[in-house]
Amino acid sequence: IFISEEATTEQRESIVNEYNGDWSSSIAIQMGEKTLSLDIYNVTHDKVRFPDKNNNFISLKDNGAYICMRIADNYHLKKGDEFKVSPYGQSVVYTLRVAGIMRSVSENIVITPEYASSIGITDYKIDSVYTDTAKTAIFSSSAIKNVQSKQDIIDSFDTFINLMNLMIVILMVGALILGVVVLYNLGIMSYTERYREMATLKVVGFKDKKIGSLLIGQNMWITLIGALIGLPLGIGVLDFMLKALASEYELKLTLGILTFSVSLILTFGMSLLVSLLVSRKNKKIDMVEALKGAE
Repeated sequence: IFISEEATTEQRESIVNEYNGDWSSSIAIQMGEKTLSLDIYNVTHDKVRFPDKNNNFISLKDNGAYICMRIADNYHLKKGDEFKVSPYGQSVVYTLRVAGIMRSVSENIVITPEYASSIGITDYKIDSVYTDTAKTAIFSSSAIKNVQSKQDIIDSFDTFINLMNLMIVILMVGALILGVVVLYNLGIMSYTERYREMATLKVVGFKDKKIGSLLIGQNMWITLIGALIGLPLGIGVLDFMLKALASEYELKLTLGILTFSVSLILTFGMSLLVSLLVSRKNKKIDMVEALKGAE
């Protein structure tokens, strides 16, 4: 339940009590030059859970702040360290102690109301309530801005993932087309430069099939070397892009055997296809013209 900004403190507390829920309040803060969200959670009914780095749920304690993994990595923080934050646009500075590191969809810091009071943070309002009450059973009022069910969130995320998958498919198709064009052009250039060599091989008795297999073998070795270099470089580039393009979200890079297998199969299959197309041109070599050109 998202509470309206115009709602009074009494109305906010009434909604929490009426729907027997947990609540949270978000405050925009600055940590160095970066703007983050400080989320104050009051979890008494187990409606909200927080996973740690090992995906085990942790209980919020009143002795410190829980930071997301991205903040911990960027600021080199660990449990027990202290850091300073300021409310956005204000000169007041609060010192927080790291009580734990958690996984989070966004870059945020989580504390309890008790810890907020202990460090002097009191100027906040309840803006979200989490409850088991069905969406249809929540009565509309001027204090409630919007109601979103768990299924609504799942559907929204599924739509986002589907769009992302579509973009990935488009990029893959584009990469395959570009790969075929580049490899074919390189193959044609190599064929043109070695035209006389292949003509000489035909003169000394090499069959078209044998010459074609030599060309295919050479291209496949080059593809193998390229794959050995490209795979680790690709992982590095993907990790860099993940951090650069998703700076506000905590995403995990997951690569398994299937990912590498599909990449290698597509790459070698594409290289083999291009090699077969180029090797067929051996049959059209004019040995007399090629050897005359050499003279």
